[in-house]
Amino acid sequence: MPETENEELDYISSSYMLGSTPETKIVDEGDLSTLKLVQRLLNTQIKSYSTTERLELDEKDFTVKEQLAINKAIQAHLLELKVIVDTTIENIKEKYNG
Repeated sequence: MPETENEELDYISSSYMLGSTPETKIVDEGDLSTLKLVQRLLNTQIKSYSTTERLELDEKDFTVKEQLAINKAIQAHLLELKVIVDTTIENIKEKYNG
């Protein structure tokens, strides 16, 4: 296993986000209000997939346990997107306020 800051962990994330910072492009700066809207929408979706309210007890195709696993996977992907959006917003703020 390669050396990492967290050597005690056996898990290595496949996320391309670890160890890298998304590059902020000039076009992102003009779309800050859109990025903030996307940020709010992602927060709403992440919350909705982290509750049991989305589960359907009479679902025919997926058991409750399977639905929980699916929701957890969706939430993980949404969190990765949120990191990209959050970092982009912060980079823009730092560029003009920093």
